[in-house]
Amino acid sequence: MAQFQPKIKRVEGPLSETTVSVHDRVKAAHALMKEQRLDEAMVELEAALKLDPNSLPAHLAVATVKFRQKQFALALDHMKDVLRLDPMHLRAHLRCSQIYLAGGDYDKALTAAEDAIRIDPKVDVPHLAAGNICLLKGDIPRAKEHLVTALRLNPRSARARQKMAKVLERTGQIDEALSQLNAAARVEPDNSSVFQDVGKLHLIRKDFTRAREAFEQSLQRNPSDPAPTKAGLAEALIGLRELDHAETILREITKDTRQGAKVHKLWGDLYHERGLFKEAVEEYESAKLLASDEKVENEALASGNLFADTDDEAWKERAVSSKAAVDEALSKQKTDRPGGRKRKNS
Repeated sequence: MAQFQPKIKRVEGPLSETTVSVHDRVKAAHALMKEQRLDEAMVELEAALKLDPNSLPAHLAVATVKFRQKQFALALDHMKDVLRLDPMHLRAHLRCSQIYLAGGDYDKALTAAEDAIRIDPKVDVPHLAAGNICLLKGDIPRAKEHLVTALRLNPRSARARQKMAKVLERTGQIDEALSQLNAAARVEPDNSSVFQDVGKLHLIRKDFTRAREAFEQSLQRNPSDPAPTKAGLAEALIGLRELDHAETILREITKDTRQGAKVHKLWGDLYHERGLFKEAVEEYESAKLLASDEKVENEALASGNLFADTDDEAWKERAVSSKAAVDEALSKQKTDRPGGRKRKNS
């Protein structure tokens, strides 16, 4: 008797036209999405929607693909189709909130998150989402209220503790913020962003030794995208006057445009510590320009101020004032454009 050999079917790409099951096409699309083959996934999903224009799983998957492709308007259209089919779909309300947030519309993002809360007030994630949006809007009391609720519902939410730490930082409660982050680290000991946040708080306290330790722990956990962490590490090293090491770090991240203003500011600090005050001023002025909405003006170049042969004491005085100005600009940028996104509303 011949031995039975089971046949295993692999999904190498889009299914053939003879396969008409909506379920199979959505399932294949999800497999392709996991492999980041988003265009091929869309072929399956479009075919699924031709078969059944009211397929909720297909609309949900399309919205996910379009969100990943940063086509937010199309993603939102499909999420609205999901809500038309099931107005009580909590995940759909949350995804709408996420889409609005990505587009910088904080008010609509908050409304969608609060809709999810009304559907099930005992799920922690909508409260976390609402708390984060309130934090971005600068509504600290409401942010704290939502995050406290999220933590009551799920004390092991490291992300909620990280957001709560930011709320406490904004109110000057640094010790309490560190306590929240320490708790988050116990929940997720491999979460590099927790240690990055710890390092930032130690920088605020001018505790450069502990800041350095925290940023190094963050880098150990996530060496693949180290630019923000390395910027923090460089700042700690400058504070410790380990200037050669700080310079090495800065040279590694100077080309990362995401850290442009911050890196120029740190180069200014490095030059300032070395007594190179003219170079410090140039870096501070660059950082201030990048961190603000000011237009690029060449008045300094036209007047010769940029290359002026001024004595060191005059450059030193100007470096002090320039440093203060860039600190203010970076602080304002952090408040007005959190996460690098410009708000559409206040």
